[in-house]
Amino acid sequence: MKKIPKSVWILLGLVATIYAAWSIAYPSTAVRYRMTVTLETPEGIKTGSAVREVAIEKSPQFLGSTSVGAVGVTRGEAVIVDLGKHGVLFALMRGGVGGIDYGGYILTTAFPSGNDPFSREGIGYYRSLKNAKTTLTPQQYPMFVRFRDLNDPKTVEAISQYNDRDMPTGYGGMAKTAVEVFGAGIKLKEVTIEITRDSVTTGIEKLLPWLPQTKGYISGQFLGGAGLLNQLDKGDFYKGSK
Repeated sequence: MKKIPKSVWILLGLVATIYAAWSIAYPSTAVRYRMTVTLETPEGIKTGSAVREVAIEKSPQFLGSTSVGAVGVTRGEAVIVDLGKHGVLFALMRGGVGGIDYGGYILTTAFPSGNDPFSREGIGYYRSLKNAKTTLTPQQYPMFVRFRDLNDPKTVEAISQYNDRDMPTGYGGMAKTAVEVFGAGIKLKEVTIEITRDSVTTGIEKLLPWLPQTKGYISGQFLGGAGLLNQLDKGDFYKGSK
């Protein structure tokens, strides 16, 4: 066997040292959580859940940069709740917080670390977080939608996070209550989030076969514009390769 040159060992040691130093200076972790959405219906309680994976990492600050870290879903899907004859509700990977990855935002707000989430202490907290579960407030809920026809993205409708009132949205319309959309007796009961090690949820394209081929927004446009169709894209339904 040919002897490995000393210079190679030195190089490997240098790489390992740099990697260890980088990991200490800029720690990161991956956390999985399960979101469960529960509705009351005339036929009884209906639930759906999805497991997502969130990456939290501290980033280096370059000259003029104000970024200290990033948090966001790397893999996962919208929650699907099958309401039988009433239709299907989707709890998206989008919330009411503009410009922020909702999947990451909801993790850090549902389970606040008490520290900067990008600090060594904050990342250590999320790295060791286990068996944690909480019920979200309506203000923390994701965006809810349904399709009148699952095969046609143009039939999308927004659903209010409140049971007692419609909700103005920034998506070019009004989000109607679950009763108005699905019918009498349909009510949002609760949304929970819990830390898990279960596998990340997949398979949403079986219900929405047009989704993987979507380019730009679900309207087919790339520049956006007024209306829900021109604000939602496939990233609101799933993240990760398909």
